[in-house]
This record gives sequence, structure tokens and C-alpha cells, in this order.
Amino acid sequence: MEKVRCLVIDANPLVRNCLQELLATHPNMVVQGSASGLGLARQKIRRDPPDVVVLGRAGPADERLAFLRALMRALPTPVVMLVEADAAATAYAAEAVALGAVDVIEQSAQHPETGLRARARTVADRVFRAAFARVSRLQDAEGPVGTGGAQHLRAGLVALGASTGGVESLGRVIAGLSPQLPPVVIAQHIPDGFSELFARRLDRKVAVRVHVAEHGVRALPGHVYVAPGNAHLEVHRRSGAFWLRLSDAPPVNRHRPSVDVLFRSVAAAAGAGAVVGLLTGMGEDGAQGLAACRASGAYTFAQDEASSIVFGMPRAAIEIGAAMEVIALDDMAARIHALTHG
Repeated sequence: MEKVRCLVIDANPLVRNCLQELLATHPNMVVQGSASGLGLARQKIRRDPPDVVVLGRAGPADERLAFLRALMRALPTPVVMLVEADAAATAYAAEAVALGAVDVIEQSAQHPETGLRARARTVADRVFRAAFARVSRLQDAEGPVGTGGAQHLRAGLVALGASTGGVESLGRVIAGLSPQLPPVVIAQHIPDGFSELFARRLDRKVAVRVHVAEHGVRALPGHVYVAPGNAHLEVHRRSGAFWLRLSDAPPVNRHRPSVDVLFRSVAAAAGAGAVVGLLTGMGEDGAQGLAACRASGAYTFAQDEASSIVFGMPRAAIEIGAAMEVIALDDMAARIHALTHG
């Protein structure tokens, strides 16, 4: 296969050299160049667009975000962000993901190159996989779908799962939902701490209420509940209502939260009263859970390949017959409304 071409951007020469060395060890990747600043990076990208960009610390955070925003508007390219593990970096990384960054890799603030070398193979693999993400031109989300007044709900629960590319994709779906919906529960593979920022940003922009899920809370219509970044989310039925449960059980499919964990709980708790969808993401998490939901009578769907940033998880579900329907991202909100209202 033709090798993936990567551009490394970082002001620290030690980090820059470290990244070039460890990425070059991947048998199917070549580092086509590096840049110490954003201006030089722009020139190199215009002259010879790479397959993937690794964006480290090069200039202030707001300048890096402006660089990412401009890149995703002019020449959408898979970008992997390097961030330091602190509260300020968490907010920065969440904003970067919202702008279209494919992956975020944490690094030590004191000795970043040492930490990267210790995870050399993992870092190289993540950058390589990111190169195959289908990124789209940055655009503003559409407004909410009109409600047309109160309607009878024929489904009692909506569940969605996603991984790579899911933050942007889920944002577009949720922006199209109205408050006249049953509860919506979401498992998104997301680093610990990002879920709060993700939920808070969406809650300010959309018609429904968006929260980070809390243990023991009753799931209410017109509300969206996002699994915390380091906990499994499950749904249980009691006294005719759905209740949320969080768990620190071991990761499933290498993930916590796991989409499979959420979907299996939805199958048991809601059965035919659920609408369940699996969106963009790497790997296979969620495929078996979606199959369990379909077997329980739920209406199941998967995102189509053309609109998926990474088609791995939807493809796995489609291949085992777990999805009753394959839907484009921009059609999901309207489809969810049609499936949940009588």
C-alpha cells in the first residue's frame, strides 16, 4: 500500500524530532516534513498537502485553534492534537475536537518527548489510523427540527453510540432534535473530563437539555444524557420509568464507556420501545450491542459510509445484520423524530 504522509507541527525541537523518529518506525507511514510554527505549516500544507497532521504546541492555544478552524474550512485534513494533561488543556482539546480534530493524545508538560517515546507504538498507530478518517468541511450545525406541537411518543428511549468523529457527528444530530422526544442516552468514546465540556457546549446551542449522566437519575423526555468519560452508562427500567446507572467495571472492547454496555442495557430495559443508532468510530464496539437491541425488538440503524468520519463501527454492525437501516448523518434527526412519534 502507498505510505501515509504525515506533517509534524511543534515549536519544541525535542518533541518535533521525537515525533519524526517514532512515526517513521511505522512500516506504512512516512514523515514528509515538520514545522516549528503555524505560518511555516500553512506554507507546507499548501505546497504539498499531507494525509495527516500532528499538531503539537506551536503558538498560543487560540492561534492553534484558529489554524485548525481555517484548515478544516479550506482543506479538510485529519488532525491529531497533542495536549498536556491539565484542566486548561482539557478545554482546549474539547474545542479542537468540536472543530474536527480526529484524535487527541495527551503528553506530559514537563518531559513530553519522554512520555511519547514510552508510548511510541501506540502513538504511531493512532496517527496512522487517523489518516483514514473521513473529515468534512467545517460548517455550522443546522437549527432544530420544528416540533409542530405536542405529539404522541411511540418509542420510550433513544440510544446512540459513537467513537472517532462522534463528537462532531453527535453534535449535528442533537442540534436537529426537538424537546418533544423521549430520553436520549449516549455512549461516546471520550477522554475523562471532556464529557462535561461536550455536554455543556451542546446544551447552550440546542433545543433539548444536554447533561453528563449521573448515577441514579431518572431519564426525562426532552433530555440528552452523555456517559462520563471514564464510566459505563447503563439504563434500567423501574416503576415504568428509565433510570441511569454508572459503573466503573473494567473496559469492554478496550473502552469505558463502552457502547456495547449501554446498548445491551437498552435491549434489556426498553426492548421494542427503543430506537438505537450506531455512528462513526474505529473498531467494533457497539455492533454486538446493536444486534442485541434488534433481537429485543428495538428499531436499529447505523450511519452510512459516505457520511462517517470512520466507518469501522457502523460497518461491523451492518456486516452482522444488526442495523435495520443505514442512514446518512444529516438525515438522522428527522428519522429519529419519525421513528419516535406516532
